[in-house]
Amino acid sequence: MMNRIKGLKAHQKNGFMIRILEIYNPYPHLKVAEKWIQKFNNELKRVEEPPVVMVVPVYAAFKGREKQLLWIDRLHPNARGYETIAKELEKTGYAPLLKKKFSGLRR
Repeated sequence: MMNRIKGLKAHQKNGFMIRILEIYNPYPHLKVAEKWIQKFNNELKRVEEPPVVMVVPVYAAFKGREKQLLWIDRLHPNARGYETIAKELEKTGYAPLLKKKFSGLRR
């Protein structure tokens, strides 16, 4: 899928970036959940090609803060959880997109 996206975008004038969110663990008390979520997140990192393709470290941002960041169902993020995800996403930067988009404006 990543190769297909990059292939479609390769000939465009505008820059592009791909951000992939890690999975957080809503069930930190379950060792099996912890094991498979970490395994999945490690596999995501294999497709990373900074600065264009980056994996957003949501897992670490939620670790130990699940009660504060998950909604009443203890599965989905609450407002603070989504804000945390947005902050982590923002940390990956927008430079790759802006650099290509505005490179033609320099004199």
